[in-house]
Amino acid sequence: MKSREELRSKKRRIIWNDDGDDLQIPARFNTPGFDQDWAFAGHMHFPRRFETVDDFLTQRMKGKIENTQIESIFYCAYTSVPNWEFPSDNTGKIGPDPLQHVVRFAHDNRMEFFYSFRMNDIHLSAHRAYWLWSDFRKANLHLLHGQVDREWFEKKFVPWLKGEVEEHPLVKAIEPGWKFFWPWEPSPPKPTNFRSWAAFDFGFKEVRDYYLGLVREACRRYDLDGIEFDWGRTPPFFKTEHRANAPVMTDFMRQVRAILDEAGRKRGKPILFATRVPDFTAEALNYGLDVRDWLENDLIDLLVAGFGAKAFSYPIGEWVELGHKHQIPVYGCVENGLAEQGKIEVIRATAYRYWSAGVDGVYLYNHFFQDNLRVGNLDAYVSHRPEETLYDLGDPARLRNLDKIYCVDWYCSLDLPIRFCTESGPSEASVSFEIADDPTPAKSVILQMQWAGDVDVSRIALRLNGTPVPDGQSFVMDRENDNQGWYAHDVKSLRGGINTLEVIARPSNSGPDKFLLRQVRTAIRYGR
Repeated sequence: MKSREELRSKKRRIIWNDDGDDLQIPARFNTPGFDQDWAFAGHMHFPRRFETVDDFLTQRMKGKIENTQIESIFYCAYTSVPNWEFPSDNTGKIGPDPLQHVVRFAHDNRMEFFYSFRMNDIHLSAHRAYWLWSDFRKANLHLLHGQVDREWFEKKFVPWLKGEVEEHPLVKAIEPGWKFFWPWEPSPPKPTNFRSWAAFDFGFKEVRDYYLGLVREACRRYDLDGIEFDWGRTPPFFKTEHRANAPVMTDFMRQVRAILDEAGRKRGKPILFATRVPDFTAEALNYGLDVRDWLENDLIDLLVAGFGAKAFSYPIGEWVELGHKHQIPVYGCVENGLAEQGKIEVIRATAYRYWSAGVDGVYLYNHFFQDNLRVGNLDAYVSHRPEETLYDLGDPARLRNLDKIYCVDWYCSLDLPIRFCTESGPSEASVSFEIADDPTPAKSVILQMQWAGDVDVSRIALRLNGTPVPDGQSFVMDRENDNQGWYAHDVKSLRGGINTLEVIARPSNSGPDKFLLRQVRTAIRYGR
């Protein structure tokens, strides 16, 4: 029998996290005429009926990911309810347990299968889907973050979940103009804890015991290579005293490790333990996740570093150093669900940055390889054909001379946007960003900047790494909802590593004195 150490060191060029919504895809994306209500259509009629196992598997996997660089499937079979508690009315032809087909598909194609747990997914607080509420959660409202009154839940919230009333019972509690169902989109101020009212508080032993039971059952049911705890869905995990509860969570992780070790001994094959953690070690600790302690106590086998939203700025190199210090492989998370990060050139740049920092592989999250996934204005989720990514991202040598776009992280960025005010004189600011490429052999390097509204660019002076940047030409971005105010500048002074862009806005006797720099990107073109 191979040891945990041998199995954890297996080469995994690409780990692919399957979103786990295979069973609802036809309702979400093939229903004629629906658009804005797409978030509900799949949940309200879950699962959809499939005529054959192949029909089910081709939604995400068959014909899309075989013979690629994907070597592990992390299948999200627990969002807020385990897959064995899913409604089964429509699964007769592929049942009684459709997940078994995924396990067989993975192993038939020489891929690992990991059962992935979203540790505190909160879609159930704002998505109309009664099935997302497990019997355990419904029976234990006192274990949630919010103070949930039983009568309110049964008489107000459940009717909305079942589609019996149209308006969410908490809709009047949110700020005007807030995008109710998509809190990660830029919007006016919003109550940040609105969706977390339905999340579990891991400070309760009953909650931790519930998850331990789910781990045991997953090990019993499936021929697992490992399980994953995905902490990216969604912090916080304690109602109060988050950091003070870190020893509680470490003890919980220790219990999971013991369950996996015992199940592995009975099976004659170790079961690995993977986990996806926040962008920074301090951030993780502030949520009660002492990752250093987990590593020092040999509790985990694979470390997925970062949630993906700050792909160009979070310290992936520090995670690599920490993991490798304890002989644990580290993988960088490539998120495809956020605006710019859905572009193939941005995905390549993200992966190349990770490889340059020494990762053992890349981890794809929300990468939906599906041709018909273009609904409403959800351009961020538009899929890429497998040949565009899955043969490249796991090979840094192949990536080296492919076109890339590096962005200054727009999501929770400390550098952008920048508002310039020239009422009293010139206004100056600088933006730093990192490039993993050596741009020397590139055919062109284009600095792309987006300004809000009409801007007199003749009043803007730019210097990149101390070298003046020539005037730019306006162009139209390829996304409808973000195609205004872009200017492209040919530059020669870009370099691998940290770059500094100085921006000087000059005053004028006419025109606005205040204007906003929204985004900075660098497109490196090799012409291949």
